Amino acid sequence: MQCDFIKKDGTRCHAKAINESSFCYFHNPDSQQSHQLAVRTGGLNSKKNNVALAKRAIQTPQDVILLIEETLNLLRAGEIHPNYSNSIFIGSNALLKALEQVEVYQRVKELEHKIHLLAK
Repeated sequence: MQCDFIKKDGTRCHAKAINESSFCYFHNPDSQQSHQLAVRTGGLNSKKNNVALAKRAIQTPQDVILLIEETLNLLRAGEIHPNYSNSIFIGSNALLKALEQVEVYQRVKELEHKIHLLAK
């Protein structure tokens, strides 16, 4: 059964009603207090980070490897929130691709320079 709650825009909530109620968990007047507590607890936990991450220069693939290794160890020890580690992994991947592009660009420039010297 669909929730009976009508939203401000006049549409009906699309969630399923919970057992013995005509409302879903979010709109059930009987569960408002537990819902607010869950939202507050979830919000507080999502901002929780038990470790102060030091700033570091990351300029080489080896630096990225060290960063990934450190992040994995912190994650496995439960000292860093998975959202933070996920962001670090995504950023590391983007940085590795950028570093690779710089290396390819430098090689192309060197080859162009050698070809230019041979053409003279």
